[in-house]
Formats: sequence, C-alpha cells, structure tokens
Amino acid sequence: MARSPTPPLRPTRVSVLGGNGASYEMFDIVSYEGETLMVKGPLLFEVGETLRLKLERDGNVSELRARVAAHAGAGEDVLTEIRVVDTVPVKRLVSG
Repeated sequence: MARSPTPPLRPTRVSVLGGNGASYEMFDIVSYEGETLMVKGPLLFEVGETLRLKLERDGNVSELRARVAAHAGAGEDVLTEIRVVDTVPVKRLVSG
C-alpha cells in the first residue's frame, strides 16, 4: 500500500494582535531560537514595549506576550529582537 507524501510544513509566521482582536502581519521572521525572535519590519515599536503576538509554527498557533529587546542595523536592513515573556497555545491548524 502506497503512503501519501507528508505535506510540507507551513512557514513560521508572526503577526501583531491589536486591541480589537485583529491581527497585523508586520514582520518577516529572520530567526526564532529559544525565546528570541529576530524579525525584519518597520520600526513601529520602542525598545521595552510589550506586544501581543500570534505565532503560527509547525501547524500550531500560539499567542505570545513579548517585549521588544533591541533594534540593530540601519535603513531597510534594520532587525528587531523580540523576547518572548510567556506563551499561550491557542490551537492546532489542520489542513484538509
């Protein structure tokens, strides 16, 4: 019996959650290691500011409370370091 191929994993995505429940995709993830996200995007948040984020990773969706830790670089090459403070699993995405 032939097995169907495993579908590719969805790319990791992060969006900022607004107070009205809407989510805004503002960043491209450069890396996510441990509790640290490195993202590329507009400089809309100050160092020390706390954000609510929605993270989609490996078919799972989580809500993160995170803090902007630093900005590095200049011009279009600015990276923002965001550190996760805590995580709340929301749901598992099912494709079908």
